[in-house]
Amino acid sequence: MTARFYNARQVVDKIGHLCDYILFDSAWVGYEQFIPMMADCSPLLLELTPDDPGIFVTQSVHKQQAGFSQTSQIHKKDNHLRGQARFCPHKRLNNAFMLHASTSPFYPLFAALDVNAKIHEGESGRRLWAECVALGIEARKAIIANCKMIQPFIPPMVAGRPWQDHPTEAIARERRFFSFEPDARWHGFEGYADDQYFVDPCKLLLTTPGIDAESGEYSEFGIPATILAHYLRENGIVPEKCDLNSILFC
Repeated sequence: MTARFYNARQVVDKIGHLCDYILFDSAWVGYEQFIPMMADCSPLLLELTPDDPGIFVTQSVHKQQAGFSQTSQIHKKDNHLRGQARFCPHKRLNNAFMLHASTSPFYPLFAALDVNAKIHEGESGRRLWAECVALGIEARKAIIANCKMIQPFIPPMVAGRPWQDHPTEAIARERRFFSFEPDARWHGFEGYADDQYFVDPCKLLLTTPGIDAESGEYSEFGIPATILAHYLRENGIVPEKCDLNSILFC
């Protein structure tokens, strides 16, 4: 599902020597550069050298930023490649882009992109997303305190204390409260490296009974998340997506 974040620095270090450019599909994000603990996950904030590849980042602004439906944008970060044969100048990129653009564009979409940029300008973007992260943390704490069948998908214990017992301000500052530590039993994923992935603090990923994450085995009792999703829709709450035993809100 789309509630996991990768470490962009690790991606560049791992495959950068194979590429002239790397395209990061950031359709469901675009806010990571405004949240300090997520800085390593933003390809646009990476410090790059002439030996590194250029960076393209696509963002679907309409998903979790401030844009009309279908607004999206492409970012290009490659000043470190100027003077190299592989450098893609603006005119070349623009001609390729216009080849696939409509001859009758809907200008309110372009205006919405400008509005989104203005909303995030200066410290405004940082404040907005700091509030979002804090709200997501408080929502998780409330669910843990009040729900038995539905739980947030986060590490149950951090530094020897229950996740929810840590101050919201501390959780918002430190990525360890959302990290998939290698071989940790709470998530059950294999093959993860240190600091490679973590739960997106700005999305709410919840689990329902039915699967023991530590063992990967089915439980005797379960509630498919699809049933929960249908119930919520009938009551005016629209989840983003769900699978067998997890449901996502953005």
